[in-house]
Amino acid sequence: MKMMLCGGLVAMIFASGAAADQPTALDSFELKGEQRKCIQSYEIDETQVLDESNVLFRVHVNKYYVNRLSRPCPELKLQRRFKYTLRGNNELCSGDMITVIDGFGTGPACILGPFEAAEKKGAGRAVTPAPAQ
Repeated sequence: MKMMLCGGLVAMIFASGAAADQPTALDSFELKGEQRKCIQSYEIDETQVLDESNVLFRVHVNKYYVNRLSRPCPELKLQRRFKYTLRGNNELCSGDMITVIDGFGTGPACILGPFEAAEKKGAGRAVTPAPAQ
């Protein structure tokens, strides 16, 4: 079993999110329906905890995957940070566990689901200028 810390031992991902009374970050993404079992851990640039059941992973510059956990993860939304352990390779996969990091060290462990491709709403669409008058 291999543990990663940005190329070291334990990969800790700290996430920040919007206030609870605002629309969720997931609302600004369109799920594409394309699912992957795994993503390469070294390609993960950023994560964002969306709620107790969903984590957004940004890979490369503008590629996103939403991971719907196998069941809601207590404290994940509140703490907004987690760590994971890689098992034998550089992939983070459905069935792998993430562990919530709380003020006392580690909190509950939760199981990842499949990674679904997502696109920012409005991204990649050309804006047509208004005709000159």
